Amino acid sequence: MSSMNQAMKGSLCQEYETEFPAADVWEVYGGLLAGQLLVPQLVPEVYSKVELVEGDGGVGTVLLVSFPPG
Repeated sequence: MSSMNQAMKGSLCQEYETEFPAADVWEVYGGLLAGQLLVPQLVPEVYSKVELVEGDGGVGTVLLVSFPPG
């Protein structure tokens, strides 16, 4: 069996509750450009890609975060 076939595959979902209103949290962390362009460039060892799945950047937007192998 090749090493590619032995690679772990799956998904992980993380939710975090905060006492702050969603709009306030999203203002800090929800910028699509920051997530899609800057994060993978600033910390490529942590995030390899961030893709917009659904939404326009507002509350309810879904991002697909990909992690590098290893």
